[in-house]
Amino acid sequence: MSKNSFSSERAISVLGKTFTLYGLDAVERVHPEAKRLPYALRVLLENLLRNEDGVAIRKEDISALATWDPKAHFHPHAFVGVHHAEVAAPPAPGLVGEVGG
Repeated sequence: MSKNSFSSERAISVLGKTFTLYGLDAVERVHPEAKRLPYALRVLLENLLRNEDGVAIRKEDISALATWDPKAHFHPHAFVGVHHAEVAAPPAPGLVGEVGG
């Protein structure tokens, strides 16, 4: 159950079944730059919204990803003025093609 810090959780009903969605638009209202994230990072952002628990995944983690700057390069010997953060991301189920013979 998500803490839903950005009020992104919403329910939809399809053919009598209810599903929970976490909309990126809620994060984009707070961090407009999140609209420019690459697709893969948008998927990760939705995963963080869905799994936010306030411990392993916090509102600050979601904000750090939403404000990711591709020009802020990590350099191990130059920490002055460089913004970087580690974000915990639990694996999500997905479709994986068979790679075996």
